Amino acid sequence: MPLYEYGCSKCLQNFESRHSYKITLTACDACGSQGTVSKVISSVNYLKKNKTHGDKKVVGQEVQKAIEEAAVGLKEQQENLHKKRK
Repeated sequence: MPLYEYGCSKCLQNFESRHSYKITLTACDACGSQGTVSKVISSVNYLKKNKTHGDKKVVGQEVQKAIEEAAVGLKEQQENLHKKRK
């Protein structure tokens, strides 16, 4: 699911929401007002495979490593939650 950034014209807060491209938000997450939100256009950075980024190559292995590290962190959080429930 894509991550969209929205801004509220009433409370002037920005917030993010992850949802299908078919859905359009109408309510502000911060103040709850209806019909005051609109998508915020933000810049997108693309990293191409095998291109250098600083002194480091950006390749599929780096992405895989980041995914594995995130999975370990999630596993630890799940275990901590299970321990708290007992």
